[in-house]
Amino acid sequence: MSSPLSGRFWVIAMAAWLSIYTGNAYSAAEDNFGHFEGEVCTNWNDKDNRSMTLCAPFSFVDPENMHWDVPAGTVVDGASIPQAFWSFIGGPFEGAYRKASVVHDYYCEVHTRPWQAVHRMFYYGMLAGGTPATKAKVMYYAVLVGGPRWKTVLYTNHEPRAFPKPGDVDETKVVPFAVEFDQRKTEEDAKWIEHNNPSLEDIEMRAKQASRSIDEPRDRVRTDRK
Repeated sequence: MSSPLSGRFWVIAMAAWLSIYTGNAYSAAEDNFGHFEGEVCTNWNDKDNRSMTLCAPFSFVDPENMHWDVPAGTVVDGASIPQAFWSFIGGPFEGAYRKASVVHDYYCEVHTRPWQAVHRMFYYGMLAGGTPATKAKVMYYAVLVGGPRWKTVLYTNHEPRAFPKPGDVDETKVVPFAVEFDQRKTEEDAKWIEHNNPSLEDIEMRAKQASRSIDEPRDRVRTDRK
């Protein structure tokens, strides 16, 4: 297994690997992949010249009519990759997946929805933005394998019971955790996706086999806090 890598870097790296692919983009209007509301309006941040601040609200509405709103003032960095990589994989704000990347960046930071749902939203957002279908599937696989993950954990000082008692502590926290993956297998899987056009369920199964969570917390953690 390789050492943990930046999930957002891997997304763009896999996109670059498929840069020679010229498959037809899906039509969001015909296939209902969802739609964007508003335009990506950003200002470059002078301090690092890599991140941008959203100057107007922006939103993606997925095929289930769930709204993924991104407020004005949100800082996005596209892919969080070292600038040295940009010369051969392209800048983080380039490509048809730019709009989807803005929404994905935000929800990977705020952790208000499960990581699996956030990555699936990214897939539909890419298609809605005009990303070719095969590239969107490879990039979806990439975020599943190496993208950010988090979990809502219950911290409690008592055993499960139907009715609370005085002194009970029940506190939930969102806890990010790392992931590692077999890089050679991910490259093989990317080629497999390109040639076989698998279902999302098959892609998710492959991603699960290629990656491993590191220090993933339990759903419930006992604490001595009173």
